[in-house]
Amino acid sequence: MLYEAAWRDIVPNMPKLENGTIVAGHFRITGVIGQGGMGTVYQAEHLSLPVQFAIKVLRQDLARNRIFVERFRREAVAASLSAHPNIVAITDFGQLPDIGHYMVMEYLEGETVEERMDRLGRLGIQDALHVLLQLADAIEWAHKAGVVHRDLKLENLLLCAQRGKKDILKIVDFGIAEILDPKYRGQAAASIKGQVFGTPEYMSPEQAMDKKQDGRSDIYSMGILAFELVTGAPPFTGNPSDVLQAHLERQPSAPSSVLAGHPVPPAFDACVLRCLAKDPNDRYPTAGLLRRDLLRIRAMLAGMADSVLKRKKTTRHKGLPQETDGLWRPIGTIPEAAYQVVEPPNDEPTAAPVGPTGLQQDSPARGTALRETFHQSLKELALALAQAGVQSEQMHSLVDDILQVEEESEAFKAQITLMEQNFDRIRFETAEKESVLRFAIMDLSTERQQMPPVAPDAETKIKDLDFQLNQLSKRLQEVTKDKETRIRSLEEEVAEYRQGQASRQDRAASLYMHLYTVMTSARGQSTDPKLKALYEKVEQAKGRLEQLRRVATNVL
Repeated sequence: MLYEAAWRDIVPNMPKLENGTIVAGHFRITGVIGQGGMGTVYQAEHLSLPVQFAIKVLRQDLARNRIFVERFRREAVAASLSAHPNIVAITDFGQLPDIGHYMVMEYLEGETVEERMDRLGRLGIQDALHVLLQLADAIEWAHKAGVVHRDLKLENLLLCAQRGKKDILKIVDFGIAEILDPKYRGQAAASIKGQVFGTPEYMSPEQAMDKKQDGRSDIYSMGILAFELVTGAPPFTGNPSDVLQAHLERQPSAPSSVLAGHPVPPAFDACVLRCLAKDPNDRYPTAGLLRRDLLRIRAMLAGMADSVLKRKKTTRHKGLPQETDGLWRPIGTIPEAAYQVVEPPNDEPTAAPVGPTGLQQDSPARGTALRETFHQSLKELALALAQAGVQSEQMHSLVDDILQVEEESEAFKAQITLMEQNFDRIRFETAEKESVLRFAIMDLSTERQQMPPVAPDAETKIKDLDFQLNQLSKRLQEVTKDKETRIRSLEEEVAEYRQGQASRQDRAASLYMHLYTVMTSARGQSTDPKLKALYEKVEQAKGRLEQLRRVATNVL
């Protein structure tokens, strides 16, 4: 039930508002959603509008404690400042003589991420990314509003259905949030200083030591959540004091090392480990940058990524200049590494054995390697030309298009790899069912053959066995047909992705040749000997590729 996780510690005999009670002149109590150590959450309906709300009421005995009152007020203020579709909305807050401190929130139905994890054990990488992307977007907005949550954990994340969409994330419980704007901190804000609040498993090192915290503390907690979502447990568990010490001293493992045999991209490992850096300066500086990398990971897994398809044509590769003063502009020296010319391989294509058809025996693999060498040489030359100022807008645009198409191709490749793993899974699942059914049919057939025809009720038992055999045979046919259907459907889907990857590879090859033509025409723009070496490197790679093509077509 909604909000239940935010009120874990059940308090018996807590006073309750009766159904029908009117709160703040606008809300009628209709039921209890949950109880906890700090108060009760009620369901209520608006008197004039057809809208449901949740009303949280602070325990009366806690209303005399400045810290708990401040936490209650801070939750309302912080959530209001951070207004975002993925943060629970606060619509009213106040204090009434008959009920004390209260806040009115949007009413939501769903389950906490903790409850989802309890059911499933862990989430698949795609489902985890769905949660994390929403979380990062909301936290980025909260940080820009001057709010640091400081208590991000599974039980404070709710998955709800809204406007026909499932698994919409809602962040709740801003009770220990840090409000950076002094105007909203309140006079009692200092009463929380010097006390460590939060959940040990999710605390950043600076939070565990009660040091100054900013948004990067939340990013550390998001790294813990990302680790836990895909592995089923946070990186550090055990006694609270040992967990806090681990946050300060121990380096976490990569998620993939905990999930041997499961597809966890290295990029996801890198993303999580950067979040979990001990030094805040080594983490993502903002949740927005974390979200950017999460989008790229989803792109790699999904085949066609929002971050790829929505990228503007004016986006520049990080190695190219961001602005130009006209078509050509010198911007500095060329790095030495860019001039390292790759020596020709010892096994030249023409020296390799040729089969009876005139094709080189290992030409497919060799052709791929030579083509990649040629393409890489072109990119190195483009980068060097850009840094030397010998660069046109046309070249600039071609490099950007190439990077985009190659990213899409890699995304298709990653998705194909994941999908192909499903073939074995389908066969394994079906084989187990088929085995059980076949053994059952064999056992019943044996019993049917050995049934004495003169035994009591023989005719009835034989009919019963025949019926069971017939049903089991039908079920076996259904299972086998289902397997064949699923495999055929998967084969068709994989074929579509392969076609998409092939089209992008063809597009990339065409762009590379166009880039070669453009850069060749710019060869006379510079007499730098180092650029000359890079041009020679490109020509050597192109020449070896042409040799292989001649061998393949038997034209020598």
